[in-house]
Amino acid sequence: MAEIKTFKGTESSSDPFNVSYWKKRWEENETGFHRTEINPFLLRHIEIVTGQNLTPEPIGDIAQFQENSNKTWFVPLCGKTMDIPYLLSQGFRVFGLEAAKLAIEALDQEHSLCLVYNEETKLFTGADGLLQIYMGDLFTCPIEDFGPFDYVWDRGSFVALEYPFRSSYIELMKRALKKSDGSWYNFKYLLESFLYDKSIYEGPPRSVDDNDIEEFFKPWCSIKLIETDPLPPDNRVATVVGEEVFARIYFIQPPN
Repeated sequence: MAEIKTFKGTESSSDPFNVSYWKKRWEENETGFHRTEINPFLLRHIEIVTGQNLTPEPIGDIAQFQENSNKTWFVPLCGKTMDIPYLLSQGFRVFGLEAAKLAIEALDQEHSLCLVYNEETKLFTGADGLLQIYMGDLFTCPIEDFGPFDYVWDRGSFVALEYPFRSSYIELMKRALKKSDGSWYNFKYLLESFLYDKSIYEGPPRSVDDNDIEEFFKPWCSIKLIETDPLPPDNRVATVVGEEVFARIYFIQPPN
C-alpha cells in the first residue's frame, strides 16, 4: 500500500477551523481537490434539485434564464470551482463562501466574472449581480443575513472538516435554510461524500458513514442516498486507503 499522506491542520483557539491551513494549501498549490471540469455528480442530479433537464451548455431559453435568476445556490467552501460559472450560465444566482482570497481571485480571472470586493461586508460581487462570495471563515459568516437558500451544492465542505467540527457545520446549515420565523424554507440540497475505513486514512476528504448520516442529518432533514460510485483505483484517496473508496451523493430536503 502506498504511503499514507494526511493533511491534518493544527487547531488553535484563534483559528479553530484551520482557515490558515486551507489558505496555505491554496498558496502552495496543494489543491488536488479542485476539479478542472464541471462536477459530473452535479450534472447528473441537477434535475432532481431544479426540476429542469439542464445540459452542460449555457441555457438558451432567455425566459427560463430569467426565471432561474429568482433561485439562489449556496456553495460552501467553493474555492474556484467550475460549478459556479456553470450555475451562472444556467441563469441561477450563486452565493459562495471561501476563506482563501487567492482562490476567489483565480475564479474571477479564469472566468471573467468582474468581481468587486466590499471590505465592510466581506463580499465579492460580480457576474452582473448574480454572484456573491463571502470571504471568511465558514463558521463566522452571518449566513442567515444572505439566506435562506433555494439550493445547496456541497461538493467538498462537510468532508473537508475535521470530525469534531461537523456539528458546527450542521448548525450553520440550519441557519442557512430557515426562514426568519424559524420554520424551514423549501430547500433542496445535494451533498457529495466519501465512504472508506476511517481507521486507515484521516483525510481530507473525510469519510461519511451511515452512523454519521444518522447522527448529523436525520434528526433535522429528509435525506436520501441517490448514487454510490466507486472511485477509480488510481484516485489519490483510493490509493492511500488501499481498498475501495465510494463517492456517495445524498439528496436532502426539509423534514417530512
